[in-house]
Amino acid sequence: MVLENGLPNGHPEGSAEAPMKYVLVTGGVISGVGKGIISSSIGVLLKNNGYKVSAIKIDPYLNIDAGTFSPYEHGEVFVLDDGGEVDLDLGNYERFLNVRLTSDNNITTGKMFQHVTERERRGDYCGKTVQMIPHFTDAIIQWVERVARIPVDGTMERPDVCIIELGGTIGDIEGMSYLAAFERFQRPALRDHLMNVHVSLVMHPDATGEPKTKPMQNSVRHLRAAGLVPDLLICRSSEPLQEHLREKIAAFGLVDLEQVIGVHDVSNIYKVPLLLQEQHVLDAIIHRLHLKPIHDDVKRNLKFNMCHWTHLSELCDSFKQEVVIALVGKYVKINDAYASVNKALSHAAIHSKRAIKIKANFLYLFSPFFSSTIRSICFQFVDSELLEDGKPAELRAKCDAAWDTVRKADGIIVPGGFDIRGVEGMIKVCQYARENNVPFLGVCLGMQCAAIEVARNLLGIENANSTEFNKNLREDEQVIIDMPEHNVEHKGLGGTMRLGRRTSVFLTENCKLRRLYGRSEIEERHRHRYEVNPRFVPDLSRKGLLFVGMGVDETSCTSITEHSRTQSSAALMKMAVDHHADKDLLSKITDLCHRGGDGVTRPALRMEMCEMKDHPYFVGVQFHPEYLSHPLQPSPPFLGLLLAATGQLKDYRFMAVNDLMRELQTNNMRLDDDSEKKVVRMLIRLLDDNNGEVQNLAVKCLGAVTQRVKEAQAETLVDALCSMMVAGSESLRDVSSIALKTVVGHLPVANTVFVTNLMKRLVPKLNAALEQTKPNDSVRLEVVDVIGDVLTRFGSLITSVHKETQKVLLDQLLLERPALKKKATIALGALMAVCSHDLFKDTMDVFVERLSDAKGTHSVRTYVVALTCVAKCSGPRFSEYIPKVAPKIIEQVEAADDDELKEALLQSLETFLYRCPREMAVYQDQVLKVVTTDLTYDPNYSYSDDEEEQSMEIGDGDTDEDDAEDYSDDDDMSWKVRRASAKAIEAMIVSRRDQLSHSVKTLGPLLISRLREREENVRIDIYNAYIAILSQARLVVPNALAAVHKDDGEEPLKIGTTLFSPSALSGEQQQLLESIAAQSEPLLKAVMKQLRLKSPKTRSLCFDLLANFVRTLPGSLASYLPSLLPGLSNAVLDRSSGAPMKIDALSLLARVIKCHDHNVFAPHLDSIVQLTVGAIQDSFYKVSAEGLSVASLLVPVIRDCGSGKLVPTLYNAIFEKLKINDIDQEVKERAIYAAGLFIATFADDMPSMVPTTLELMVERLRNEMTRLYAVRALIMITESRTPLVDVSPIVPFLLPTFTDFLKKNSRALRIGTLHLIEALLLRNDIPLLDSEDLMLIFAELPPLIRESDLQISQLCLKCITVGLQAYPARVAPQLASILSAVIHLSQSALLQGATLQASLDMIQTLVSNPVPGKPEFEELLDQLTAPVYDVPNLSRQAFQSISAATGVVAAASGDMKKARSLAEKLADQLQNETSTDAIRLFSVHALGELGRRCPKVFEHSHLEPEKLIIPAFNSSSEDLKAAAAQALGALAVGNHARFLPFILNEIKTQPKRQYLLLHALKEVIGHESTNMVPIEVFRSRISEIWPVLVDHADGNEEGTRNVVAECLGKLSVIDPHGLLPELKSLVTSPSARVRSAAVTAVKFMISDEKRPVDAVLQQCIGSIHLSNIAGEFLQTMTDSDLNVRRVALVVLNSAAHNKPSLIRNLLDVLLPSVYSETQVRKELIREVEMGPFKHQVDDGLDLRKSAFECMYTLLESCLEKLEVFEFINYVENGLRDMHHDIRLLSYLMLMKLAMLCPNQLVQRLDKICESLKTQLQTKPKSNAVKQEIDKQDELKRAVIRVVLALQKIPDAERHQQLVDVAAMMRSSAELRALTEVVQRDAMRTFAVGDVPMDTI
Repeated sequence: MVLENGLPNGHPEGSAEAPMKYVLVTGGVISGVGKGIISSSIGVLLKNNGYKVSAIKIDPYLNIDAGTFSPYEHGEVFVLDDGGEVDLDLGNYERFLNVRLTSDNNITTGKMFQHVTERERRGDYCGKTVQMIPHFTDAIIQWVERVARIPVDGTMERPDVCIIELGGTIGDIEGMSYLAAFERFQRPALRDHLMNVHVSLVMHPDATGEPKTKPMQNSVRHLRAAGLVPDLLICRSSEPLQEHLREKIAAFGLVDLEQVIGVHDVSNIYKVPLLLQEQHVLDAIIHRLHLKPIHDDVKRNLKFNMCHWTHLSELCDSFKQEVVIALVGKYVKINDAYASVNKALSHAAIHSKRAIKIKANFLYLFSPFFSSTIRSICFQFVDSELLEDGKPAELRAKCDAAWDTVRKADGIIVPGGFDIRGVEGMIKVCQYARENNVPFLGVCLGMQCAAIEVARNLLGIENANSTEFNKNLREDEQVIIDMPEHNVEHKGLGGTMRLGRRTSVFLTENCKLRRLYGRSEIEERHRHRYEVNPRFVPDLSRKGLLFVGMGVDETSCTSITEHSRTQSSAALMKMAVDHHADKDLLSKITDLCHRGGDGVTRPALRMEMCEMKDHPYFVGVQFHPEYLSHPLQPSPPFLGLLLAATGQLKDYRFMAVNDLMRELQTNNMRLDDDSEKKVVRMLIRLLDDNNGEVQNLAVKCLGAVTQRVKEAQAETLVDALCSMMVAGSESLRDVSSIALKTVVGHLPVANTVFVTNLMKRLVPKLNAALEQTKPNDSVRLEVVDVIGDVLTRFGSLITSVHKETQKVLLDQLLLERPALKKKATIALGALMAVCSHDLFKDTMDVFVERLSDAKGTHSVRTYVVALTCVAKCSGPRFSEYIPKVAPKIIEQVEAADDDELKEALLQSLETFLYRCPREMAVYQDQVLKVVTTDLTYDPNYSYSDDEEEQSMEIGDGDTDEDDAEDYSDDDDMSWKVRRASAKAIEAMIVSRRDQLSHSVKTLGPLLISRLREREENVRIDIYNAYIAILSQARLVVPNALAAVHKDDGEEPLKIGTTLFSPSALSGEQQQLLESIAAQSEPLLKAVMKQLRLKSPKTRSLCFDLLANFVRTLPGSLASYLPSLLPGLSNAVLDRSSGAPMKIDALSLLARVIKCHDHNVFAPHLDSIVQLTVGAIQDSFYKVSAEGLSVASLLVPVIRDCGSGKLVPTLYNAIFEKLKINDIDQEVKERAIYAAGLFIATFADDMPSMVPTTLELMVERLRNEMTRLYAVRALIMITESRTPLVDVSPIVPFLLPTFTDFLKKNSRALRIGTLHLIEALLLRNDIPLLDSEDLMLIFAELPPLIRESDLQISQLCLKCITVGLQAYPARVAPQLASILSAVIHLSQSALLQGATLQASLDMIQTLVSNPVPGKPEFEELLDQLTAPVYDVPNLSRQAFQSISAATGVVAAASGDMKKARSLAEKLADQLQNETSTDAIRLFSVHALGELGRRCPKVFEHSHLEPEKLIIPAFNSSSEDLKAAAAQALGALAVGNHARFLPFILNEIKTQPKRQYLLLHALKEVIGHESTNMVPIEVFRSRISEIWPVLVDHADGNEEGTRNVVAECLGKLSVIDPHGLLPELKSLVTSPSARVRSAAVTAVKFMISDEKRPVDAVLQQCIGSIHLSNIAGEFLQTMTDSDLNVRRVALVVLNSAAHNKPSLIRNLLDVLLPSVYSETQVRKELIREVEMGPFKHQVDDGLDLRKSAFECMYTLLESCLEKLEVFEFINYVENGLRDMHHDIRLLSYLMLMKLAMLCPNQLVQRLDKICESLKTQLQTKPKSNAVKQEIDKQDELKRAVIRVVLALQKIPDAERHQQLVDVAAMMRSSAELRALTEVVQRDAMRTFAVGDVPMDTI
């Protein structure tokens, strides 16, 4: 409504309803500029971001509506649901916005005048003079206000924004009243309610050749003159709007630059919303209208969003195939006459994946948004008049052209129209399409023409026609009649047709349109006065034109949400839709036509849809389907036409389901309750489709849908599938069972309530189905299979049905069908893994009893397989039944005479060995006897000694193949027995690592003897078994190559042919290696013979075995090289060899080179080089890359053997690869590395290649992909000294390149570049370095010296240091910036270690070398120490760094006078009461550094620094106290004789200062313990120091005790023989504090470096551990004091990490104590009150953490001493621990176990995955703080890392529990994001020196 002041009052004051917002779109310059598309696009932006949008079109003409327009005058008339005939722009609104508008949404001036006039006639204006302003303008606003609030999207929610398009252009007199109406919104009170978007054309006249903005400026001026201010200027243009034009338009239009939006011609109109989005139009609208932001949840649940729109626009441009459609119409002189038809065809073309051409004769359709340069889509029409007979001769050419167009078309459409003109041509086209099987669609008049054509040509009614065209027809010729209820003569033309949305129903399911629509009842819009006469319909149908869809007139069609049918019409529709009536389609059509009325006295039946029988696509529809077509939802009739025209109609269901599948997978589809029902019903129906591909896709879709639907629909789905699986046809049963399995497999694991309820509903149905079906019924197999899947995935959730399911499954084992028994066995295994203990016991008792009673072979095998399956699924629970089961199995193996039974029995033993290794240890001898016998079980073949000499070698093709390889007997199953035996042997080896030496001695010879096995499948498993021996041995001796003797004065230990260092191997390791070495001769001989076999698999296994053997026993293949190398050469050089074989051979060669002394290769280098060259030249990149790696390994070999003559041959092959640009990246990298290594080593042997290679290296530096590797190669070349490679020629290029590289963001490249710069600077033979370019390099270094990257800072400082020595003049200009960077770095709290030392080295070099312009002593000190005086709040480390720099300057200067002056100044500052704490802190540190680095300063000086420092101990500043202690220790480091006695005396006499004094003493001891030969003056003081430390070991302060422990340990390192016994005695002290300190001291004695203390320490620790029941140290592991036990674990952890040899032999005794500490002890958990809250404190937490940390370290260093299954038990405890750190450690251990012990870990995946799943499902509490949330995220990331590691285990994907966890990670958005982060973090680039070493 409008108030008297002219303001809208749609939201009265105090109303809670938000005011309506409007966007007014106006146009300028010319009409047809695209206002409608712009308006629709703005609506798209708003709607697809969550706002509700409506639209109004204002047409300033005087017509009431568009109903009476001539198509030539105004184009198409668009019809709305309520029957409104409106402007075609409203069609754009509906199509773009997916809304349903009403006739009121189209305002015309005529309609407004009529409205105002009617109000005046009613007296609404109370006799006032009705004027244009205000009455007419008020009426406009009232109308807009009312209509804008009408819901248009199918909900009852009011729109948020209404888009109003004002037709015409600004300045037209017709539109002035509307501008006046909207002018009122410019008032301040309403300013935020309306936004004006002005669309105008930027013209580009051909004459000027440039765009002109003046017309647009004028249109903006006219707009402002009318009282409206534009908020956005939309500039339409043919090309993208240039920036200077935007600026010009903004300036002259008086708007900001952001308000000028460019919209140029695009390849399709669907890109226009995207153009607006890119220019932030949505943000501008939201800001301008103050719209409320839309919640993210609302946006996520939108049916369509901008992603769909983007996809749509991309689709339109992606299709290249064209389809030609002939549109035969009568209004072909104006393109807009068939606008909606064109749009509908375009929408269908998108979904049929075709570009579309609509062929015609005359006219090209112009669309203002289509660019002819981007996509050629021409819209043309065929004039139907030209297809008629009897045309004059002058039109004959045009007529022929028209028919030619029709004949070449892929499809034909005849649209609607009125009057007789051209109708005969349409009828002829209908005949042509029918007779020639051309796809055809007739719409409205087109359908009527088709009926007339059939009546004439098939029914024989020569004059058949429509009463519209001939009023004088006889009744038997009136095929088309006017509808009697619409009498034009009495009502006139306007609105007198059958208009608006009407309901139609399909009479049959079996028709094309029914399948396209996908439903039985449809609603479409109508606009017609004439219809097919029902009297003729039965006859037409008998001739093949089947009327498959009919409708009746409704009493109302004005509401889009209500249906109101009369009682009689409802009954008629019910009969029509009844597809199950017992009559055929023709009978139904006849019956319905007789029952229909005349439309006046009773409902008339309307013929709505027809199809020609046996035609690809001949369809007619009385309605206008084009009106409801949408870009994302095309009209089915039009889509059918396009599909038929492109030959896709038969595949459409497949395409539809495929699209659904894609949408579900990309998570773009949002399903409401109604949509869920429809989708589920549709997919269930498609399971019975005739097309198998459709069925398969429907099954896949069901899996995706299952994850999205709610419980009710999921229940409906499983109920339907169960019914179909049991009651359907055989084919339907198969599909239904697959579908049900798919549904079960895709159920969301995380939603346990939903899954539990669903499975509890499903399983009883399946159990009942098994009981109801016959034993031989095929469905039983499918049902049991589904039960197995359910139990595997969700068995733990459905315990209530376990008992019933167990009974049903046990019954299946009694049947005779092997496949059924197999499925039932698998299901029972899954059940046993999760059932209760009682049910498990009952089932096992049944199995054992039935096994004992079993008589026949098949019966025994059934229960053996069942027991095996149970053991696999529930090993720990099964272990208690081993004494009952194992003897029976062994007995059966020995007695069985059936090979397949024997195989099953041996497989069960294999499983028992893996899952219950401890329990099976009792039967080890019996199992060994069985497998030994069965490994040689080959009753049908005799292995003679002569066979070994037969032609088993690779021949030339002329010899017969040997029996050993080709013997075959289809009935011989003995090979299965031997293979099962070999696998059981492997299980014995892997499961009992503690018995490895015994396994080597007993099983090794047996396996070696069977390497000549005739069956390759068996031979493979025998090889794998021996490889398992070697793999387990490598776990015991993890790095045998490091233990090889290095000539270090120690007597070597010879094992086989290899010399080892005795100290590097324990007794157990020696014994194991000796056992393997004893078998080397027979093993290697057998393998060398096998290398000559033809089988690629066998040869690859030989290579694998030899690689493992040489890693276990380095140097063992030296004497076999003559036999090995020919086999390797043959594998690599033979053209018939596959790439995997070549790679295996080259990998073995690389391993052999690494593990042997170089001299052993001297006699064979020729053949090795030839082999390597062949590999490098191989065409496959992986082989070539492997060959290049071998070439690099050969460099030291060739050098040591003095075989330089071979270098050119090998290098030429490398060089050829180096030259090629377009090869694989890996080959490039390895070629660059190999070339660099060769040049660095053999430059003198090939001088001519050096310059060429250097030039290529320079070339590679230019390539971003290879520059890093080229830098690394140049480092090797530059650092080489023998030979010294001349790199001078490339230096002029390198220096500028380095400057550029240092500016790059690549950290690895910077690091490599700095290494290379340092290497060049260290060379003194390159005069070209001394250049301006070098100075530029030094200029780039200061910015890189920063706290954020200390490694790069260190390298920069090293380069500067070398530069100061070699090229001081080039560094000097940058000296100020370098010092500034160093000073800034010195303030960092992180500066320490190597980077600090590098900065000190640089300062020392600066001071001690003549550098131009360097600061003097005092100036330099002032600069270095300035932060102390100027920068507040420096860190403690900063004071230490600056003090160290001060000491370095004093020491490097050599000027004692200045140094003493500095000391005096520092003393003054320290004693001055006015000095700040920072200055005093620095002074203390600096005095200490002076004493450490320049001790002469205090000689012959009156200063007594110790007395200056001691008072600082009394300071209130903790930092100053700590600094004083450190400084006092530093003084003693520099001068023991003077200051050490002082410290000891102070410790004795000053009890209050003992903690700090002990720190000072620790500084001295720490320094001396790192010296291999301590100064004697210090050693003489040890006897004084030790008692002092022991006295304080029992102190009250923990900090003091920790310092004492460190001092005790480090002192013991200095004098181990004297002090270790003393330390040992402290372990038995009655004081827990002393015991703790003594044990902690041991930790500081253990280092990863080899030291003299190690031998004594090992003896002492051994005595500590081995005396008195594992000794005093073990007693500390079981000490009553928690802290003592904790530190004992810490020491054990340290020993295991740094010196595992110290404790390896003691682990059998120590491990139980470690494991015992992993348990949570309730007695150590206490409750503490914290205010109103109670908090639990776990006193055992630190101890438990130490135990898990120790376990992790032992896993890395002492794996061979661990019983893995027992270890995993305790890891599982950690997974369930409530503490964050312990769970993290447990996850780390799982990852390590996945790499080291994958076979054992796989056996425990069930429990492990349950813990992982629980962690992933854990949610932080609602009141959790950020720290708790971060911890949860960290744990989830750790779990994800574990899962990714587990997935790399071979065959891990077979374990359903792991698959479920992985599925959970994929199904959750949160977990998916975390997974991506984890995977991204796992990827990093290694820098120089960062590449991990290859472990042997």
